[in-house]
Amino acid sequence: MAEAHTKFSRLGLDRLLAGISALIFIASAEAQDCEWSYVGNAPPRYAHAMVYDSHRDVMVLFGGSVGSERLGDTWEWDGQAWTLASLNGPSPRSHHAMAYDSARGVTVLFGGRTSTEYLWDTWEWDGQSWTQVSDAGPGRRWLISMAFDTRRGVSILFDSMLSDTWQWDGRNWTLLSDVGPALSTVGQAMAYDSGRDVMVLYAWRETWEWNGAVWTQVNLKSGAPHPTSLTGHAMCYDPVRGVTVLFGGGGGRLRDETWEWDGSCWLDANHTAPGARDHFGMAYDTARERIMIASGFGSSGLLDSAWEYACIAPFELVIDATCPDGGPIRIEWSGATPRGRGALLFGRRTGASLIPLQYACAGTTLGLARPVHLLLEATTGAGGNATIVAEARAAACGGHMQLVDVTTCNTSNVARLE
Repeated sequence: MAEAHTKFSRLGLDRLLAGISALIFIASAEAQDCEWSYVGNAPPRYAHAMVYDSHRDVMVLFGGSVGSERLGDTWEWDGQAWTLASLNGPSPRSHHAMAYDSARGVTVLFGGRTSTEYLWDTWEWDGQSWTQVSDAGPGRRWLISMAFDTRRGVSILFDSMLSDTWQWDGRNWTLLSDVGPALSTVGQAMAYDSGRDVMVLYAWRETWEWNGAVWTQVNLKSGAPHPTSLTGHAMCYDPVRGVTVLFGGGGGRLRDETWEWDGSCWLDANHTAPGARDHFGMAYDTARERIMIASGFGSSGLLDSAWEYACIAPFELVIDATCPDGGPIRIEWSGATPRGRGALLFGRRTGASLIPLQYACAGTTLGLARPVHLLLEATTGAGGNATIVAEARAAACGGHMQLVDVTTCNTSNVARLE
């Protein structure tokens, strides 16, 4: 028997729920399934630098090495293809540092090395051309780390060989500290955790954080897991899940490990990896909510592949309720389209019916029997999740709810109020 078309009626939440305190957008790292996926070729090289330009929604990659040759080209990735953006600008180099200044909308580049010398020039890329903005500052250096502090509006540079910390404000370099992590190697990685307002640095099995004034080593519990890479790894911050992600690296052997730092401990993500590599580019794409790595050096030599690390929550509706009247209730969903529209439906019984033609997602099969009521339409949070906090009226108890992702027309499971 074919499913019958249902006729929606708008039944306000106040008829079923009372004391609605909030519609809260949440992002749960535990509920998400994160995987690496191959997205195609990338410009072949290693020891380059890559950042994400959030104003133009593109990855910006500059320089690096192919064997003994240093490169001075600029490439951009728009989510589908790489484009050679410029052959002019900073001199060819490798092991330089870049950060994206989101306050001024420019990519900042500093230092690196050629085949014969170390560099200390500062350049900025506005999406059209490179401009040299300084030939002074921290001095000649390479294998350095740089990240942008969004709260203070400055790019922070750290050098593990000299243990000093500098900031670039768009006009001048300023030495912030000459007392920092005294690491046993070069080639550390650093990322800015905007949720906790700290720089996170990892190298030589040590974790450090910079709060804008001082460096503090994070002392993990004895035997606590941590990354094993010593150098050549990369990190970036995932603002949706609130974790710093570390991948790859070398030091004795190449790694293909994925780790996540939540501010108190390292989690071995243990996902299918793109393959062991070091000295590659890595950045977080805020528009598409995923991490990209590009090229690098692997066990077979020079690499030319790009991979993305995306975390997708299962499309699920969960109701935590205590009936009858007056019981606390939490309606949570996950895995919907980030910042998309969701329609929350209510029905007395489970069954099968179709969304009628006059509504979005017409023809989609529901798990609710007629009559079906539209409780609300809401915009989902950045992580694809949301929570409603309220109290259940007696009339709602024993009923069922289902969520329709209006963007994709996917439907969640049917959850019961009990």
